[in-house]
Amino acid sequence: MKQVVITGVGALSPHGEGVLRMITAVTQGKAGVRIGGPIPKVPLKSKNRRLRLDRISKMALYAAWAALEESRYPYREMGETIGISLGTATGGLDQSIKLVSKLFENELDFAAPMIFPNTVKNAAANQIAIALSIYGTNITFAGGPGSAMQGVKEGMILICAGKERAILAGGLEEIVEKEAEARKNGPTRSGEPAGEGACILLLETLDDALKRGADILAELSIVETGYEEGFASPRMEALYATAMEKTGLSPGETDPAIFQRGAGAATVSAVAPSAGVIFSGESLLAAGITGAGPVAMGAYAIRYGVEG
Repeated sequence: MKQVVITGVGALSPHGEGVLRMITAVTQGKAGVRIGGPIPKVPLKSKNRRLRLDRISKMALYAAWAALEESRYPYREMGETIGISLGTATGGLDQSIKLVSKLFENELDFAAPMIFPNTVKNAAANQIAIALSIYGTNITFAGGPGSAMQGVKEGMILICAGKERAILAGGLEEIVEKEAEARKNGPTRSGEPAGEGACILLLETLDDALKRGADILAELSIVETGYEEGFASPRMEALYATAMEKTGLSPGETDPAIFQRGAGAATVSAVAPSAGVIFSGESLLAAGITGAGPVAMGAYAIRYGVEG
């Protein structure tokens, strides 16, 4: 099996730009129910293209661009070697609400024609491909809270199968401000407010990364996902055990992270002293957890200090 490594990470969350801010907040238990600030601009050839993007596409585009820039992958010259594998539970909620509102108000004829394309779940992935000239596989998973992790899992499969040389893999979510505020303070609150953001990894094989002199952030050894009603630790432990068994690694050789959605905030537990610096898996699940319903779980086996 090919070794898949992470050479770039792009993240945008209520805590600001970059994955370090996000993970610092997650590990310290800081709430993210707040206005995070303006969405950073991505340098594009056409300024009009940015104006046509919806909010979730702008967030996803920034995360993808940041991951590519950090990885130093020559995407402008080699866009045909890169694929996209993303996951989202919500898709473009803002655009969907605008369209449906016109429908219920019997004013569908007055809806802007560009709204409808942005209501489909794979709109953001397509916008990334167009804006950054990426011509490889383009796939989006819409599987509830675990969609982002499924995107990473499929990205790893595509790399190992030799279908793509590099993959932008991750998750993105969008909320409506009024909904988030109601779930935080209103009578309908369920104990966990919704959140939004985007986090995308640049995945490639270890051999390819070494050949082009890339900085290797971590090796993604395995991705295991699962669902279960309620907050069930036994299921989490089983996922972790499966990940370790498949990789043949022991806790002392990796920085594994196990995630569980808790009441009011995401709780992160790990079995390694260096858990505070784990960012890849935490980022993705933080971006991928939304809504009520089944708990999204996953175990990532991440190993640092990979050498050729």
